[in-house]
Formats: sequence, C-alpha cells, structure tokens
Amino acid sequence: MFVERIKIHKGWKDAETNLTKKREAKVKLELANKTDKIPQATAEVKEVREMHRIGLIVGVLILCCYISCGP
Repeated sequence: MFVERIKIHKGWKDAETNLTKKREAKVKLELANKTDKIPQATAEVKEVREMHRIGLIVGVLILCCYISCGP
C-alpha cells in the first residue's frame, strides 16, 4: 500500500506543477491579449485541475484503506 501512495503522491505533485504551468501560460496569453488562444488555455487548466482533484481523492482513499486495513 505504501508504494501505491508514493506513486499517487508523485502523480499528484506532477499534476500540481503542471497546473501551475498551465495557469501561468493562460495569464501570459491574457496579458498579451491573444483572445484566440485563451479558450484552449482555459480548457487545459480545467482538465489539469480535474486530474489534480482526482489524484487527491485517490490518495485520500488509499490512506483510508491503509488506516482501516492496517500496514
């Protein structure tokens, strides 16, 4: 179980980093007034945010299973 938690945590941290990069890219597009690319950037941020949320939920579920089942 611990190995699975480590994998999930790494994936979650990667998604967190990716989310930050996508948000920064979106802000740069907004500041550059590139309105043609903003909807795509918004969709990418939403997609990465959803992956981040799912990773967090899975991590919590694994932790709950670990606590209830024991090591």
